[in-house]
Amino acid sequence: QIPAQRIGAASHMSVLFSAANPLYGIGGTQRICDNGQGSSKTKRCEAGEEVWYGPWGLTEEGKVFARLTYNPYFDTMIDAIEQLLEIDPQKVVKE
Repeated sequence: QIPAQRIGAASHMSVLFSAANPLYGIGGTQRICDNGQGSSKTKRCEAGEEVWYGPWGLTEEGKVFARLTYNPYFDTMIDAIEQLLEIDPQKVVKE
């Protein structure tokens, strides 16, 4: 849980995307409201109500959830992968 970011739990969908991703990051254009919480909460999410984020099926009293689609630890994960693979980030070509 990361209450300051309204994250209730991790989701397998979130691993691959950074918080800056234009589709799935914070403020991204794709919000997945269907998470098994019931149609009234799904409609509130779709209407743009402030939501919490988590995996499919996560529900809590008084909270509306959307799927967590970004990894709040993305940069830390990339750093760990680069260390493991002994990649020098200064030599990586980024487009």
